[in-house]
Amino acid sequence: MLILFNVNINSSHLHLKDMKIIIFLILSIGCHLAWLLYHPLAFLQMQFNQTQPAQRIAVKIITSQPYAPQQVARKPKPIIESQDTPSTQFNAKKVRMKAESNQPHVTKLAPVTEPKPKPLPKEPEITKRAKVSDQVTKVAPEQQQVVKPAPASSAPVIAAQHSLKNQIVEVQTLPLFKAPRPALNYPLRAKRRGYQGVTILQIELDEHGLITNLRVLKSSGFTELDKAALSNASLWQFHPVMRDNHNVKARFSVPIEFSLRS
Repeated sequence: MLILFNVNINSSHLHLKDMKIIIFLILSIGCHLAWLLYHPLAFLQMQFNQTQPAQRIAVKIITSQPYAPQQVARKPKPIIESQDTPSTQFNAKKVRMKAESNQPHVTKLAPVTEPKPKPLPKEPEITKRAKVSDQVTKVAPEQQQVVKPAPASSAPVIAAQHSLKNQIVEVQTLPLFKAPRPALNYPLRAKRRGYQGVTILQIELDEHGLITNLRVLKSSGFTELDKAALSNASLWQFHPVMRDNHNVKARFSVPIEFSLRS
């Protein structure tokens, strides 16, 4: 009996615990449901935070405009101009004026009278012509006496003189020296080596006798002797060459000899 009593007590005690747990679960579920009913956005936010990051959603509110009926453009009515109807009455004055205006205007010209030629006297003209011919014959010999032959112009002479001044005259003889001819300088090196020969120089003078051109026409065979001949001839001074009492340009050649015997 004691064993049965203990078993009953234990079973009743377990039944009370189960009832408490069931009641607690029912109350907690009810509280959660009530909280979800009053705060649904918080629950959704919790789900978004747990599963995926929240995204922004843009909402644009467009207000629709009231519909306005389109107005149909009416075509303007054509304006009819009132034209004056021509009068059917006959106007005789207008017809006469038009007929008169169409006719050509004729102007009367006065008759042209041709002048009659006057008779010309014949005998007086013959006498006048005879007098004029006599005057012409008298004037002609007077003009012949006045006209004299012109003297010969001096232009050809001047041209000849000018051409002589510009031309270079070839001279066969040596022009006159203004100063004594300087002594020939024989190079010492050429003497020691036994150089000797004749150098022919060509000299050109202007109108005043000054040397304008000096060159070797024929070499002696040694450059030292040719240079000595040129330096010696460059010191020469000449009188101007005369042709027809006028100074002219001249050209001539001079031989310069280098000899060890002299």
